Amino acid sequence: PQARGANDGLTARLTKVTPLLEGIELDGRLVVIFSPFDLSCALENHASLDCKGYTREDAARIGVNVILYALQQ
Repeated sequence: PQARGANDGLTARLTKVTPLLEGIELDGRLVVIFSPFDLSCALENHASLDCKGYTREDAARIGVNVILYALQQ
């Protein structure tokens, strides 16, 4: 591999995977939904190597689906 210069940009690799969501149930109802991957950085359009997570579009889709699910409960 070639050495990077001080002004060379970093590259990122996008991987398509199924969203990973976890939840907590209380009395048979889902009360918490969370993801180990960052949704907020993506929704804020904050590009950072510290924010391992989804693209902005995918984070928005996940957020909309979570809200629609909650409204149906």
